[in-house]
Amino acid sequence: MKSIALFFASIVLMGIISCSDDEPILSFEDQLAKDIEIIDDYLENEEITAAIHDSGIRYVITEEGNGIKPTLADDVTAKYEGRFLDGKVFDASTLGATFPLSRVIEAWRITVPLISVGGKITIYAPSGYCYGRSGRTGIPKNKILVFDIELIGIQ
Repeated sequence: MKSIALFFASIVLMGIISCSDDEPILSFEDQLAKDIEIIDDYLENEEITAAIHDSGIRYVITEEGNGIKPTLADDVTAKYEGRFLDGKVFDASTLGATFPLSRVIEAWRITVPLISVGGKITIYAPSGYCYGRSGRTGIPKNKILVFDIELIGIQ
């Protein structure tokens, strides 16, 4: 009987120890503050001067583009590269991909309307405006993402 209790106690303890490796789940606001601190440190180290959107997303417009800017009601065609802060690319479209702006991650919904066709923007997106706590295949949870986006069309 004593050995059974010891066995179960060790299983419980192992579960507690293995769970302690996971980061605590933070509120959206706390995760945002943590991400912004990391992004700001990165930008400072890389000597990048970025504008700050009210959302907390940092961005650099390298070309404004010409004409109208897209709205969430539009389909947009964009060339893009998505990467992590360490430079590892997780997705890219060099020929251009078309999609409803209303159906992409929030970071894109916020920043792509800042440029016109022909415009280029680099965004430094806190995790909550990307895939957040869930992550997705190839993108860990709470991962800050960087996108270079060139808007090549609005439909």
